[in-house]
Amino acid sequence: MVAAANPRRGLAADAATVSDLVSTVDGPVVLAGHSYGGAVISDVDADAGDLAGLVYVAGFAPEPGESTFSLARMFPGSTAPSRSPARPTRSASRIPRRPRT
Repeated sequence: MVAAANPRRGLAADAATVSDLVSTVDGPVVLAGHSYGGAVISDVDADAGDLAGLVYVAGFAPEPGESTFSLARMFPGSTAPSRSPARPTRSASRIPRRPRT
């Protein structure tokens, strides 16, 4: 396992930093991103290396053209609920489901 440093210099710069790291790894790479890190791994250059998958752990998973700010505005209050996961919060129930590929 390799943990990439996130310099937080902006999305493009941060994704370029992770892309550079991915290009140094021999073999398949699975990137995991939490919160803002989800947006970073979404922007990693697909040709940087052997990307086997992306894992979003309570992370932003923007579609092309979306930003973390636009997603946060779409789902206000979408932080982890304090209730049981069996009873989703109102905002969590509105999150559109993406088809699995």
